[in-house]
Amino acid sequence: MRVSEVLSGRDNNFNLIRMLAAFGVIVSHSYPLTRGPKSYQPEFGDLAVDVFFVISGFLVTRSLMTRQDTWSFARARILRIYPALWVMLCLVVFVLGPAVSSVSFLHYFAARMTYGYLAKDAILFSGINYSLPGVFTANAFPQAVNGSLWTLYYEVRLYMSLALVWMILKLLPDKRLYLFPQFILAAVAISLTIRLVLVAHGETNSEWSRLATYFLFGSAMYVLRDRIILSWISFAGLLVALGVAAYFGGQIFVVGRILLLGWLTLHFAYLPQGWIRQYNRLGDYSYGLYIYAFPVQQTIDHFYPQITVPAMLASASIATTILAMLSWHWIEKPALSRRTLRQRRPPTFDKPPI
Repeated sequence: MRVSEVLSGRDNNFNLIRMLAAFGVIVSHSYPLTRGPKSYQPEFGDLAVDVFFVISGFLVTRSLMTRQDTWSFARARILRIYPALWVMLCLVVFVLGPAVSSVSFLHYFAARMTYGYLAKDAILFSGINYSLPGVFTANAFPQAVNGSLWTLYYEVRLYMSLALVWMILKLLPDKRLYLFPQFILAAVAISLTIRLVLVAHGETNSEWSRLATYFLFGSAMYVLRDRIILSWISFAGLLVALGVAAYFGGQIFVVGRILLLGWLTLHFAYLPQGWIRQYNRLGDYSYGLYIYAFPVQQTIDHFYPQITVPAMLASASIATTILAMLSWHWIEKPALSRRTLRQRRPPTFDKPPI
C-alpha cells in the first residue's frame, strides 16, 4: 500500500512509537544520572531522539501543506509545545527548585539565574538554560535540571524554518507554493550529503546536522507519500539491514541509521494493525513523559544518591508516567482542542501553465 492511502485520520501507531521512544530516553538517561556523566550510556537514547525528529518532520510537513496557512500552522505548533512546557517549568522553578536547592529560599528567589532559566527555557528561541541556584549540585550528574529540553530548541527552529519558506513562496508572484515540495527534496538531499560527509570524516557531534537531517527525511517522506510503498517484505528487509549495521557498529551503524530509520519508522507507523492500535485510546503521553522525565530522575537521585540503575528506571518510569497522564488530560489535550479544526484540501502543487 502507498503512504498516501493511509494518511487520513489518526488510525496509526505514531503515538505508540513516540511513547516507546520517550521510554528509551528514560532508560538511556538512567545510566549517567545515577553513575555520572562519563558513565556508559546506551545508544538507543540518541536513536529515540532521531525517531522523534523523523516523525516530527513527517507530521509537521503534513500539517503545513494541509492547512496552507502559516498562522494556523504556528498556532497548532504553539498549542502543542508551549502550554505543557510552561506548566512543567513553573512546577520546576517555583516548587521543585526551592524544595531541593542548597541555597536559602530568599537567595533562590532573589537570584537572576532563577528567572533567566524560566525566561529562556519558556521561549526556546535562543537555546536552553540548564541550571537553577543550588539545585542538584551534589547529584551524580550535577546541576542539570532538565537536560532533555535541548532538543526542543532545535525542533522549534525547524518548525520556524518550514513556515518561513512557506511564507516566502506565498509572497512571490503567483504564490509559487508548488515549489515547496521541491524545496523539501532539495533540502534533504543537501542535508543528507553534508551529514554523510561529516560522518565519513568522523565528525558525528554536529547536532544541527543530525537532527535537521532526520527532520527533513521525515518531511521528504510526506512529500513523496504517493510514491512510497509499504509492505511487510520491505519492513523485514529494512530491519535486517539496520540489524547488520548495528552488528558492525561505528560509522556503519551511523550511516545505516541515517538511511534506514525513516523508512522503518513509517512502516511501523502504518503496517501493524489490530490490537496494537488500541493504544491510541489512552492518549498521547509521550511529550509529557519526555519533558518531565529528566527532573524526576534528578529528584530521585537527589533523595536517594545510592540508587541503582534498575531502581531508577522503575521509579522514574512510574512517577513520570503519572505526570505525563496528568499533563495530557489536564493541559495538552484541552490546549489542542483550541486548534483551528477547519482545514483546506491539500494543494496539488502542480506548476501553473505559462
